[in-house]
Formats: sequence, structure tokens, C-alpha cells
Amino acid sequence: MDHEPYVPEEPQVILTIPPGAPMETIMATL
Repeated sequence: MDHEPYVPEEPQVILTIPPGAPMETIMATL
């Protein structure tokens, strides 16, 4: 893991997550 912003492995998931979404929302979406 580098010091890069968190990015889901599946690009499709990014489209369903609004910018600035809390980590809980991101993990729930995954």
C-alpha cells in the first residue's frame, strides 16, 4: 500500500460512490 488515496479495486464501484463519501458508506457499498 502506497500513500495514495483510497481507490476500490473495481472501477464500477467508484461510479456509485459520491465524492467525499465517508469510509462507512464506501465499505457498505463494496
